[in-house]
Amino acid sequence: MGRWHLDASLKTGARVMAIADPEESVARSLAGRCRGAIVFTDALTMLESVDLDVLHICSPLGTHADLTEAALAGGVSVLVEKPLAPDLDTTLTLLDRASSANLELAPVHQFPFQRGFQTARSSLARSGSLRHVEFCICSAGGVGQDEVGRRALAADVLPHPLSVTRALLATDVAELGWRAESPAAGELRLHARSNEVTLEVLISCASRPTENSMRIRGDDGCWDVDFFHGYSYRTPGGVSRRRKISMPFERAARSAGGAAMNLARRVANREPAYPGLRSLVAEFHSSVRGECAAPIPPSEIADLARTRDAILSQVAL
Repeated sequence: MGRWHLDASLKTGARVMAIADPEESVARSLAGRCRGAIVFTDALTMLESVDLDVLHICSPLGTHADLTEAALAGGVSVLVEKPLAPDLDTTLTLLDRASSANLELAPVHQFPFQRGFQTARSSLARSGSLRHVEFCICSAGGVGQDEVGRRALAADVLPHPLSVTRALLATDVAELGWRAESPAAGELRLHARSNEVTLEVLISCASRPTENSMRIRGDDGCWDVDFFHGYSYRTPGGVSRRRKISMPFERAARSAGGAAMNLARRVANREPAYPGLRSLVAEFHSSVRGECAAPIPPSEIADLARTRDAILSQVAL
């Protein structure tokens, strides 16, 4: 992920001062794209040696808390890959320290910043009253990992559907009464309800093909959102015998059209991977400069961490 954080930072106008990686060759390879960037094999040494405004943490979850604490203690704002911390208590401690130091701290929940999701959310009224939301996340990240690794991957993916649910429903997701089950290592099934809206989440390390999508169903149509590629398309809800026959072709045409337009847009914008990340990075850097509010406020970060803890307490991933 360091590669893509670097790409997003450079394309939003940031000056990359230093790069740290335990593998010096990896750090040097990335630094080759940044004039004057200093290479380190230890992030703590980097923090002591270079005057930074922002630290991007793209290392494993077990390193997040210590690195974030060190950065905040040194007066550096932090954007950290999700999950921000392993549990709610650690998350709240880090948020308090950021607030006390008047610094910005946020996890990388880039899906709500994707153009496709934002288009669907802003146009939901066209599909009538919201009825049901389905997430399907089938990841190849568990290939070659043992049961412990697959469990950790499913837990690390969990913030994505939670952040999107909060953005979609504009409510605290901890209040939705999540029920969870894990039929096998790396497999997670979730069910929840918000008033008349039901929600289902599938996270799987085994199901194929790989997919990261959401379907938002209303009583007059539905939106399909592809988070891998960052686009969405709407299927109207009109009913007729002719439309029932043509529906497979209509869906295929809408999906192909949305994918083609999205690909052209991403090529023009030089966005090869992780749609939404560049927008989040740009907003976070702007908030550090005092130009706008935090893109992910502390109350939202705490809500998602609280929900993640509650869900994981129900299952043995």
